[in-house]
Amino acid sequence: MLDTRTMDFSAVDLPPGTYETQVVILEAGKGRLGMFVYDEHLTHELSYLVLRNDGHGANQWQSEAVFNLPVYKRYTLLGVAGGYLLLQGSSEHEYSDPLAEKEDLDVFSLNLKTLQLQWFFASKYCFLNVHLIASFPPSLSPPTI
Repeated sequence: MLDTRTMDFSAVDLPPGTYETQVVILEAGKGRLGMFVYDEHLTHELSYLVLRNDGHGANQWQSEAVFNLPVYKRYTLLGVAGGYLLLQGSSEHEYSDPLAEKEDLDVFSLNLKTLQLQWFFASKYCFLNVHLIASFPPSLSPPTI
Protein backbone atom coordinates (compact mmCIF):
# COMPACT_ATOMS: atom_id res chain seq x y z
CA MET A 1 0.00 0.00 0.00
CA LEU A 2 1.26 3.49 -0.85
CA ASP A 3 0.26 6.28 1.51
CA THR A 4 0.07 9.23 -0.89
CA ARG A 5 0.28 11.75 1.96
CA THR A 6 3.64 10.48 3.23
CA MET A 7 4.72 8.56 0.09
CA ASP A 8 5.55 5.56 2.29
CA PHE A 9 4.91 1.95 1.30
CA SER A 10 3.58 -0.62 3.74
CA ALA A 11 2.34 -4.21 3.54
CA VAL A 12 -1.33 -5.00 4.06
CA ASP A 13 -2.53 -8.54 4.70
CA LEU A 14 -5.72 -9.68 3.02
CA PRO A 15 -8.29 -11.29 5.29
CA PRO A 16 -8.42 -15.10 5.59
CA GLY A 17 -10.45 -16.85 2.91
CA THR A 18 -9.48 -14.59 0.00
CA TYR A 19 -7.02 -17.02 -1.62
CA GLU A 20 -9.12 -18.12 -4.62
CA THR A 21 -11.53 -15.20 -4.73
CA GLN A 22 -11.91 -12.15 -6.92
CA VAL A 23 -10.74 -9.04 -5.08
CA VAL A 24 -10.97 -5.37 -6.02
CA ILE A 25 -9.11 -2.86 -3.82
CA LEU A 26 -10.21 0.78 -3.68
CA GLU A 27 -9.86 3.97 -1.66
CA ALA A 28 -12.71 3.96 0.88
CA GLY A 29 -12.47 7.59 2.02
CA LYS A 30 -10.70 9.19 4.97
CA GLY A 31 -7.43 7.59 3.86
CA ARG A 32 -8.74 4.05 4.34
CA LEU A 33 -8.63 1.06 2.03
CA GLY A 34 -11.74 -0.79 0.97
CA MET A 35 -12.09 -4.15 -0.71
CA PHE A 36 -14.81 -6.00 -2.60
CA VAL A 37 -14.57 -9.81 -2.42
CA TYR A 38 -16.50 -12.34 -4.52
CA ASP A 39 -16.06 -16.11 -4.23
CA GLU A 40 -18.01 -17.88 -6.98
CA HIS A 41 -17.51 -21.28 -5.31
CA LEU A 42 -19.16 -20.43 -2.01
CA THR A 43 -21.97 -17.98 -2.51
CA HIS A 44 -23.65 -15.44 -4.76
CA GLU A 45 -22.76 -12.63 -2.40
CA LEU A 46 -20.44 -9.71 -2.85
CA SER A 47 -18.74 -8.58 0.36
CA TYR A 48 -17.41 -5.09 1.07
CA LEU A 49 -14.75 -4.71 3.75
CA VAL A 50 -12.85 -1.68 5.06
CA LEU A 51 -9.39 -1.74 6.64
CA ARG A 52 -9.58 -0.07 10.05
CA ASN A 53 -6.99 0.62 12.71
CA ASP A 54 -7.96 -0.92 16.04
CA GLY A 55 -6.33 1.92 18.00
CA HIS A 56 -3.34 -0.20 19.02
CA GLY A 57 -1.50 0.02 15.70
CA ALA A 58 -3.02 -3.12 14.18
CA ASN A 59 -5.15 -3.01 11.06
CA GLN A 60 -8.17 -5.28 10.65
CA TRP A 61 -10.59 -5.81 7.80
CA GLN A 62 -14.16 -5.16 8.96
CA SER A 63 -17.27 -6.07 6.99
CA GLU A 64 -19.27 -3.03 5.88
CA ALA A 65 -21.87 -4.62 3.62
CA VAL A 66 -22.90 -7.86 1.90
CA PHE A 67 -24.82 -7.78 -1.38
CA ASN A 68 -27.00 -10.60 -2.69
CA LEU A 69 -26.35 -10.68 -6.42
CA PRO A 70 -28.95 -11.55 -9.08
CA VAL A 71 -28.74 -15.25 -9.97
CA TYR A 72 -26.05 -16.13 -12.52
CA LYS A 73 -23.59 -19.00 -12.68
CA ARG A 74 -20.68 -16.65 -11.97
CA TYR A 75 -19.63 -13.03 -11.83
CA THR A 76 -16.54 -11.19 -12.95
CA LEU A 77 -15.49 -8.09 -11.02
CA LEU A 78 -14.47 -5.69 -13.80
CA GLY A 79 -13.00 -2.96 -11.61
CA VAL A 80 -13.61 0.37 -9.94
CA ALA A 81 -13.63 3.82 -11.56
CA GLY A 82 -15.54 7.06 -11.19
CA GLY A 83 -17.19 6.00 -7.95
CA TYR A 84 -18.63 2.74 -9.30
CA LEU A 85 -17.75 -0.94 -9.21
CA LEU A 86 -18.70 -2.80 -12.40
CA LEU A 87 -19.41 -6.53 -12.42
CA GLN A 88 -20.62 -8.84 -15.16
CA GLY A 89 -22.90 -11.83 -14.65
CA SER A 90 -22.45 -14.77 -16.99
CA SER A 91 -23.76 -18.27 -17.59
CA GLU A 92 -21.67 -21.41 -17.52
CA HIS A 93 -21.50 -21.42 -21.34
CA GLU A 94 -19.98 -17.96 -21.76
CA TYR A 95 -16.82 -19.19 -23.51
CA SER A 96 -18.15 -22.10 -25.57
CA ASP A 97 -21.30 -20.81 -27.29
CA PRO A 98 -20.97 -19.18 -30.73
CA LEU A 99 -21.57 -15.43 -30.54
CA ALA A 100 -24.86 -15.66 -32.47
CA GLU A 101 -26.26 -18.12 -29.89
CA LYS A 102 -25.12 -16.32 -26.77
CA GLU A 103 -27.56 -14.64 -24.46
CA ASP A 104 -26.78 -11.10 -23.47
CA LEU A 105 -24.60 -10.88 -20.37
CA ASP A 106 -25.71 -8.28 -17.87
CA VAL A 107 -23.28 -5.75 -16.43
CA PHE A 108 -24.20 -4.18 -13.09
CA SER A 109 -22.88 -1.05 -11.43
CA LEU A 110 -22.55 -0.56 -7.70
CA ASN A 111 -22.54 3.08 -6.60
CA LEU A 112 -19.79 3.33 -3.97
CA LYS A 113 -21.41 6.26 -2.15
CA THR A 114 -24.95 4.88 -1.90
CA LEU A 115 -24.05 1.15 -2.19
CA GLN A 116 -26.94 0.73 -4.64
CA LEU A 117 -26.61 -2.09 -7.19
CA GLN A 118 -28.21 -1.36 -10.58
CA TRP A 119 -28.32 -2.93 -14.03
CA PHE A 120 -25.92 -0.97 -16.29
CA PHE A 121 -26.00 -2.58 -19.76
CA ALA A 122 -26.03 -5.93 -21.58
CA SER A 123 -23.56 -7.35 -24.07
CA LYS A 124 -22.88 -10.61 -25.88
CA TYR A 125 -19.19 -10.19 -25.07
CA CYS A 126 -17.51 -11.41 -21.92
CA PHE A 127 -15.14 -8.73 -20.65
CA LEU A 128 -11.83 -10.05 -19.38
CA ASN A 129 -8.77 -8.04 -18.39
CA VAL A 130 -10.48 -4.69 -18.89
CA HIS A 131 -9.26 -1.40 -17.46
CA LEU A 132 -11.88 1.08 -16.37
CA ILE A 133 -11.27 4.78 -16.94
CA ALA A 134 -13.50 7.46 -15.42
CA SER A 135 -11.88 10.50 -17.00
CA PHE A 136 -8.97 11.41 -19.19
CA PRO A 137 -5.58 11.99 -17.56
CA PRO A 138 -4.48 15.65 -17.61
CA SER A 139 -2.09 15.00 -20.53
CA LEU A 140 -5.05 13.91 -22.72
CA SER A 141 -7.59 16.47 -21.51
CA PRO A 142 -8.39 19.40 -23.77
CA PRO A 143 -6.63 22.65 -22.87
CA THR A 144 -8.57 25.12 -20.71
CA ILE A 145 -8.24 28.84 -20.19
